[in-house]
Amino acid sequence: MSGVFAPLHLMDKTLTVTRSPGTTQDSGGYPADDAYANHLTNVPCAVRPSGGSEILSDGRFTGTESVTFYVEGGQDIVESDRLTYDSNTYEIIAPPTNHAAQGRLVRIVAERRKGNA
Repeated sequence: MSGVFAPLHLMDKTLTVTRSPGTTQDSGGYPADDAYANHLTNVPCAVRPSGGSEILSDGRFTGTESVTFYVEGGQDIVESDRLTYDSNTYEIIAPPTNHAAQGRLVRIVAERRKGNA
């Protein structure tokens, strides 16, 4: 058996997948924030915190929050996409597991920057 069947009844949250057309870049050569547009909306998911870090520097807390998202297979989600969940934007830091068949569970590890930097 390859992969795990998606427990759809546990996917009680939704996320939005945004994708950059790759044409507008910031000064670092990465897609500009405003270049991302909705690619998939209301994607059912399960969300599990998976770690993070915090640093106090110059009186300000900064850090990252890592989250693991689980979605049903068969979705067009790639590592360069961004995920929006609960009004926060997450960068995918590990490629989605390769269970493309619908009904299979796909794991996506993502993180967001947090703090008042």
